[in-house]
Amino acid sequence: MRNNPYTDVIGKESLRVVSLAFDLQAFAGAVVPENAADTMVTSASPDVDPEFGKINDEDFARMHEAKLVFAKWGSKVNVPMNSGTGVRFFKKHHLETIKDPLTEGLTPNPSKFTITSFTAEIEQYGDWIMFTDVATQTAIHRLMKEVRQPQAYQSAKTKDLLVRDELLQGAQAAYASKSNGTEVESLSALDATCKLTVEEVRKMANRFKANDIEPAIEGDYVAIVHPDVMTDLRRDPEWKEWNKAENADKFEKGEVGRVEGVRFVETSIAAITKEPDEAGGLGVYHCLFFGADAYSVLDLDGQGVKVIVKTPGSAGTADPLDQRCSVGWKLWNGAAVKDDLAIYDLMCVSGKSTKVNAN
Repeated sequence: MRNNPYTDVIGKESLRVVSLAFDLQAFAGAVVPENAADTMVTSASPDVDPEFGKINDEDFARMHEAKLVFAKWGSKVNVPMNSGTGVRFFKKHHLETIKDPLTEGLTPNPSKFTITSFTAEIEQYGDWIMFTDVATQTAIHRLMKEVRQPQAYQSAKTKDLLVRDELLQGAQAAYASKSNGTEVESLSALDATCKLTVEEVRKMANRFKANDIEPAIEGDYVAIVHPDVMTDLRRDPEWKEWNKAENADKFEKGEVGRVEGVRFVETSIAAITKEPDEAGGLGVYHCLFFGADAYSVLDLDGQGVKVIVKTPGSAGTADPLDQRCSVGWKLWNGAAVKDDLAIYDLMCVSGKSTKVNAN
């Protein structure tokens, strides 16, 4: 348990007043963080907005949400204020089907229902940019409007990468087969022919159906893949047949196609790993396939992403001449796989595996 600096109390004994002389500045510490001086935007910076501080939270949140991919598809869980950072989930194991009929007058043995619990943590993330008053008051361009989009993208990418990595830890592993049909059961066995095809998609859809996993949205499962993988998949003649122009109006925003009951979403932050002992050193792409309620994304009591603007002088004596101001963002994040039968990490290679870098 953390020590509370406010737990000490003064007793009822009489106190003796003592006059001491000391230098207040000696206790002031650094005026700005040590790492801020080199990143501060000054009057020499080209794109600073004189209307500093006019950043709309709703606009920022809208741009942030529009960039989310992995965090978009998870069921949302709001963590109540003042309830700690741990969220307890319960995993219900699937019951076996009953094959034998009841015997008249005889009660059958009960089934064993297994439920296990696990805890997911919610943590806070954020970043900020510092400006000088000279920069904000003399610049021609409106940086505050320009910085909003990059920061919204930065915050969304941060959240998505955190969710992505959590999902990869909880998903079941699957591997694309070789072009000759040979099944692959390990990363080391992947080779340059193990690409994503419609046949591999068909196998994934069948896994979900065999496990009685409900589709994620409107009768379809979802796959989040890298654009390099989509390039290979689009070359498959079956993909072209499924995604003729007349079917294009069925796709939702962010989706790039549909085949065998699986909707595809592409993103450049879909995971890529590259290790000497994986696929002969080729870049391995991790394609996440999932069904309904496979995972949850955590937020603190619906806080979402928050924009924080500090105008010149708002720091009080820490900024005695009103010389500095800043704009930043902050969010809470957490994620948890709730049903490992409903989410798979299908690993494959692509035509760019020899040149691609891990991300």
